[in-house]
Amino acid sequence: MVDKLETLCNFMIFICSYSTIQCVKTMLMGILILPVIWLVRLCNHGRSANVNFYGMLLILPIALTGRSKLFYQGHTWKITDMIYRLAATNVGCIYFTIALIILTLSIYKNVKLKRWIAGLEPFSDTALMQRTMKKVLGNTNTFFQKKYLERVRVYVTMQEISPFSGGIFRPYIVIPDTLFKESSDDEQLMMLAHEYMHIKSGHIIWLTLFRLLWIYWWINPFMFLLNRHLYEAMEMACDEKCIWYINAEPYTYGSVLLTVAKNIQPKTVRGVASLVSGDDYRRIKKRIFYIEKSADKKRFFRKQKLQNMAFTLVFAGIILGIHLSSYPKFTIMNETLYDENLKLRVTDYEDLKKAVEVKNGELIINHEEFAQLLERYNISGDYVFVSFDTIIKVPGCGGGGNVGMVSTIDYDDIFYLAAETPENKFMIFVLKYIL
Repeated sequence: MVDKLETLCNFMIFICSYSTIQCVKTMLMGILILPVIWLVRLCNHGRSANVNFYGMLLILPIALTGRSKLFYQGHTWKITDMIYRLAATNVGCIYFTIALIILTLSIYKNVKLKRWIAGLEPFSDTALMQRTMKKVLGNTNTFFQKKYLERVRVYVTMQEISPFSGGIFRPYIVIPDTLFKESSDDEQLMMLAHEYMHIKSGHIIWLTLFRLLWIYWWINPFMFLLNRHLYEAMEMACDEKCIWYINAEPYTYGSVLLTVAKNIQPKTVRGVASLVSGDDYRRIKKRIFYIEKSADKKRFFRKQKLQNMAFTLVFAGIILGIHLSSYPKFTIMNETLYDENLKLRVTDYEDLKKAVEVKNGELIINHEEFAQLLERYNISGDYVFVSFDTIIKVPGCGGGGNVGMVSTIDYDDIFYLAAETPENKFMIFVLKYIL
């Protein structure tokens, strides 16, 4: 039992070191793409908040660049070597311990929020919900969008907080009862439509992915700045769509934002999309500025469609480019042969494959070719060892696989050394598919 715990402990240390290498490399790539995001915002200044929001989401696929071949070319190898040395210390364990604490706290807060929401009263005005949903869907809705919005549950709270939305598989909206009752029918529709629009636009999904990336890169100070701008651009993009979909007057919509900001507590619920975040009037002023400039745009839906298509193509293109310029997730190494003193003797795969074949996880020995192989390499002793199915991952680490101890007298006398234990299978699975 002690040996098993020690093995698993060492494996966890390996996971931390390996993951630290990948994390630091992706953070460096993320910093390199920041000028691109800034350029998108600069070129798009005052035009479309939707483009600003999409531009910042381009940092998400950079988390997949840990196996990029760019880190093994020329001078970049020096950077990679420095990262390896850093990960070989206790830094990896410390980094991922803190990341695990942040993730645990985030999950705890999310569970606590879900329990609080489950205790709230459902919103009773189903007619307003149906009317709002119909306006938000507009003429561009799809079957899946309609079914998804029909799953939205709306709750009422007595707390004086901003309306907010959340949830991916079970989306929800929470609205403050007092503020809602004191508003006109049009203002109620605007508040509700804003949250429905967040859910329809997939903003909750993108926020969740960004939050996970922030936990992964928690040490990166740029993530705090991006987080602030992402929320800001997301709210502006939602304002843009609401103005056009529900045919609201920009002045009235801006008044709703100011009213909510004036009457709510300066409290923000993390991880959800809020109509107004606290009492930051600078942000609200900026949002109203965008509303005034975007509400009278012609061909709004066409531009939105083109922007969505362009983002999808660029996002998919980045992921494809990363995949094509990266090493595979893992590689199964060719068979190798060691003598009984565990000295590597045969690495020439072309020579070895004539004598040894791996079939269904077992060694098949060609007696004649194997005898010639031992003679050609002058290998003596009672046994030789043939390793196969060994996993190798970038950056040059691996494990698993199997070893067959083959008798040099009777080639059918093979003893397999791999332990078929649950912990070994678990470690191989993690090595192959998780890391």
